[in-house]
Amino acid sequence: MKPSPSASPASAAAWAASKPPLLRFLDRCHEDFSNETGGAVADYIPELGKADPDRFGISLATIDGHVYEVGDTRIPFTIQSMSKPFVFALALDTLGAARVESAIGVEPSGDPFNSIRLNARSPAPA
Repeated sequence: MKPSPSASPASAAAWAASKPPLLRFLDRCHEDFSNETGGAVADYIPELGKADPDRFGISLATIDGHVYEVGDTRIPFTIQSMSKPFVFALALDTLGAARVESAIGVEPSGDPFNSIRLNARSPAPA
């Protein structure tokens, strides 16, 4: 949130200083990186190709339930592979490291993730 144009620089600085330190840090990060234009929108998955490269937000939730947000955090977007670390953490917590590590590198079928084989029920690759 930016101060209104009529706000004095002193009152804007006081308002910014009253924010929690973590939110001030996220504000600085957002400011530092919001003009980054390198790279391209991924389009190898159709839903990823719909992303608006001009949208940028940072949201952080602490373990005690506080949520800090800056930028375009209320704009829906697809998470695709970004979900993997969270699913991995959930699996570790639920099943334990030994069980998870025994299955790393394979799909639910038991095959490696990049395996190409025919599905017995369909002529399409599994």
